[in-house]
Amino acid sequence: IDDRREELATLREELGSPAALQAALDALLAAQGDDARAEVLAAYPIVLTERAQVALQSLAQAAERQGNQQLASNAAASRELLRTVRAGLEEQ
Repeated sequence: IDDRREELATLREELGSPAALQAALDALLAAQGDDARAEVLAAYPIVLTERAQVALQSLAQAAERQGNQQLASNAAASRELLRTVRAGLEEQ
């Protein structure tokens, strides 16, 4: 049991790092199509956290301010997708 606790603590630390979140969001934003997005969700559960929602919102706003409509739109759409997935998971 102690080994499992240590493994969980390590996993939580890794998932909580800014680098892990950035890698997950990069993968999500690069994913094209439902299958690719599903793979990202499976590989990076951190994208379903509130931190990911906040990061995507900030990214969308910054991209819009800089005139990068494509990135702003992609970030907003990804955020909405994740919100829908989270809502579906909460219903179960």
